Amino acid sequence: MKKFNARIRDRLYKFERHHALGLLFIFVIVFMIFSYSFNQHNAFAAGARVQTITGNNGAGGTTVSATWPSATTTDNLLVAIVAVDGGTNVTISPPASWILAVSADNGGRTKSSIYYIENAASESGVSSWGLSASKEATITLAEYSGMATSSALDVTASAIANSLTVDSGTTSTTAQADSLAVAGIAIQGIVTYSAETNSFTEVSEVQSSTIVSSAFYEKILSTTGTQQVQATISVKQRSVGVIAVFKAASTFEQSAYRFFNNADSTDVGSALASQDTAATLSSDGDAFRLRSLLHIGVANLASSGENFKLQFSERSGTCDTGFSGETYTDVTAGTAIAYNNNTTPSDGDNLTSNANDPTHGGDTITNQDYEELNNFTNSVSAINVGQDGKWDFSLIDNDGTSPVTYCLRIVKSDNSVLDTYSVIPEITTAADSTLFDTGTVIDVSTTVARADAVVEMLSVTVQDADAGNLESIVVDTGSSAEGDVDQVRLYLDGTNCNATGANGTFESGSDTLLGSTGTTGGETAAFLSGTATFDKDNTDESTGLGDISTVCSLTTSLTYFIVYELSSSPTDTNAVTAQIDASQIASSGGIEFAPSSDSSTASVTIDTTPPTVTTANISVTGATGTSGAFKNGDTAVPTWNN
Repeated sequence: MKKFNARIRDRLYKFERHHALGLLFIFVIVFMIFSYSFNQHNAFAAGARVQTITGNNGAGGTTVSATWPSATTTDNLLVAIVAVDGGTNVTISPPASWILAVSADNGGRTKSSIYYIENAASESGVSSWGLSASKEATITLAEYSGMATSSALDVTASAIANSLTVDSGTTSTTAQADSLAVAGIAIQGIVTYSAETNSFTEVSEVQSSTIVSSAFYEKILSTTGTQQVQATISVKQRSVGVIAVFKAASTFEQSAYRFFNNADSTDVGSALASQDTAATLSSDGDAFRLRSLLHIGVANLASSGENFKLQFSERSGTCDTGFSGETYTDVTAGTAIAYNNNTTPSDGDNLTSNANDPTHGGDTITNQDYEELNNFTNSVSAINVGQDGKWDFSLIDNDGTSPVTYCLRIVKSDNSVLDTYSVIPEITTAADSTLFDTGTVIDVSTTVARADAVVEMLSVTVQDADAGNLESIVVDTGSSAEGDVDQVRLYLDGTNCNATGANGTFESGSDTLLGSTGTTGGETAAFLSGTATFDKDNTDESTGLGDISTVCSLTTSLTYFIVYELSSSPTDTNAVTAQIDASQIASSGGIEFAPSSDSSTASVTIDTTPPTVTTANISVTGATGTSGAFKNGDTAVPTWNN
């Protein structure tokens, strides 16, 4: 019985141990996943080393240099680690724009220094550094993206040692989580380095001919704290170490928006739609307002710390955050979506907060500027990490009469996109609901006969948003002078239209569809992109008025206009007229924007009376010759005053 109980206890123990180990395994896996997710969330994604290069001056000299592998990118952070024999007895002279971050000496033996340029201009080729005495020296150059462009340097430290363990020194606590730590440790002697501590990474080692060895270390930071790196060298020597921490740049997220009616003030009118919701303007040419938020991450954004601009694009499919199919361009005072100049407020005035303004969760919102022009910045105040800046854009529909949907986004002033786009504002302009005459009224009663062609534009804006109905556009043409008109053409912008001839009947052989891809008597006109034509020639004269009509499935606004091409020998002086018939459009199903009245009438009158020329209107001046006799080679200038 005791043995039985012992076996039971043993099995229970094994069972409990097995399951305990299983639970521990699951816990470790969950913890690892959580830790990975946490680290990914806090990862300093924007900061990255772009390129590194080392150099030395061999047995010594008054300069040390290195050559950039490729041109550096404007606005990046440049870092240089310089180590030189001689310590306090040598002064380093950096190239223009380089700033000393930290320097330390091991007496008169070795000097180690870190230099940097924030928001750097592009550099390329050789970077040459001067030395006050001929000494052996090494240099390492590095380029980093995603770093702060102002006040980038955070904390520094240095240390001196005389052992197998070398040390950078320990900084004070860093000001922000996402940062970059770089360290340089120089040795008087030729050694190798290993076993760097505190998760630092060795970027490079470089030696001169006989007396200087240096190592360059880096660490991408995601939490605040003190920073230090130690390493082991192959031979005990005197060392001097330096370390500097640089702040990462702020990240930007287009986080929320809302459209409003315009108001002639730094406040806005009533809301056009809910927050983060597309809006449609009610009338062609409407002014409107867009209030947009930018969420700040990683680092506080100092006042006027970044320059931005507003861009727009005609929508392709959807206004997606990946900008698929869209081509964005800057908003100006003359673009289809344009900046609107209100009378009272001025560009750059502080905006006035409104109860209906967009929000972003529970984030603090810092009000910035009212904008009538690009570019813009956070000139009102700094924006701290986790807060959102708010800007107010005064805009206007400037695209004409066609209803079009546009997408808007904010980018940096150098055209680089923001880190994240969570929303894309979407606005649809309105169409003009009346017919209008966009051409100049043509009166050719004094035109010389046999003119090749006369054009009068008659335009109409209609739209069938669901593209599921057929609409009819009818142009009424007079008949009295058709014998003198070789062609009356109805031009239109559109696709997949059927066309008919006089009185609704297409006459194969008499009527033609110019630009059509149809092959069966021209009955189906699958128009080529751009402008295509329907042609009514003078063989339709016997059919009466000879209306021209098209039946189209409209997915966008179309423009129609009339062209008269005169015959070679016109004789009839009666007017030829054409007009777009509003009732035909209004009676078609599915029209969202039906015109309320007929268009203007295009009229052409042919002048068949030749000009009268009298002798008194002809004169000759400047004749030359001998004794009044005109000979070959003499000149004369005849003048006809009509």
